Amino acid sequence: MKKKNSIAVTIASCMIAAGLFLAVWILPFLYIFIADIEHGQSHVRNLKWDKLAVKYSIFKSQKTYTFPIAIMSFNMAKDYDSVIEFSKELERIGALTDADKYFISKAYLELGDYENALKYAADKPQQIRVYIKMNDLPKAKALIKVLLNEKPIQPNTYLYKSEIELASGNWKEADIWVDKILEINPKHLQALKVKAKILKHFGKNSEYEIYMQKIKEIEDMYNGMVITK
Repeated sequence: MKKKNSIAVTIASCMIAAGLFLAVWILPFLYIFIADIEHGQSHVRNLKWDKLAVKYSIFKSQKTYTFPIAIMSFNMAKDYDSVIEFSKELERIGALTDADKYFISKAYLELGDYENALKYAADKPQQIRVYIKMNDLPKAKALIKVLLNEKPIQPNTYLYKSEIELASGNWKEADIWVDKILEINPKHLQALKVKAKILKHFGKNSEYEIYMQKIKEIEDMYNGMVITK
């Protein structure tokens, strides 16, 4: 009788342990699922769920799934310290992808750490952005020349070319190139900012005010897409 009880206790214990493990395993994925459902319904990302997904990700396979999603969410919220923290954890476990490197490079760039921004820049466009901020225009010009020879030319290449011309003091040339990307995407936020800067330089104040209003509307929309608490 005692032997049967012992077997029953062992089986029950194993079942409880398996259930706990399953709960621990599923929990981070569940939080991401809830975040995605809410995001799809409200078009607003509640970072509460991404924070919980990261907090309860214990195993590498969990982190490989949840951390990149959290990185994108926290990038939207402009919480660049968290972007760097999560990216560093992916790097530690050997799971940092080129996509993740873009976000960590962008975070360092926004925080003014150009050395690390360049270290993690995984492609030529991102390297150009860093070189422009570093005012290393010869290297930026060498890379933009390569991108302009690619077929098809990616729209953002026009923006980078405009920013390089702007940094070189070639305002009219910068205006020509920024117009190219605005023809493709009239709501491109960074291109609108460059265009506004050019208009202000040339004293076109009424047009400048129009562009600043466009910029404010887009930024307000982005700011409303994330709940940070």
